[in-house]
Amino acid sequence: MEVSVLRGEVTHLAESAHWSIRIDGDNFSLEKTLDSIVRRLLEEALDKAGLKKKKAATLLGLTFRSLRYRLDKHGMSGGADEGSDESE
Repeated sequence: MEVSVLRGEVTHLAESAHWSIRIDGDNFSLEKTLDSIVRRLLEEALDKAGLKKKKAATLLGLTFRSLRYRLDKHGMSGGADEGSDESE
């Protein structure tokens, strides 16, 4: 995946295994950039896992609990399948 950073935001440019991040201007924020990358990967894993959180955690190499923490941190918790998904 190729990524370009403009004013502290990560913009997805192309699907590939390559990441290219550039610091453009004085508004670059490493924290915002990393948060954007993590959010994008969480979204992609959930999509590939058919919204099954346990499977998404496995795809990302995370525990289910760690995935839930990261989803909550990024405002992506959803909540509806918290209990049922843990046992799948």
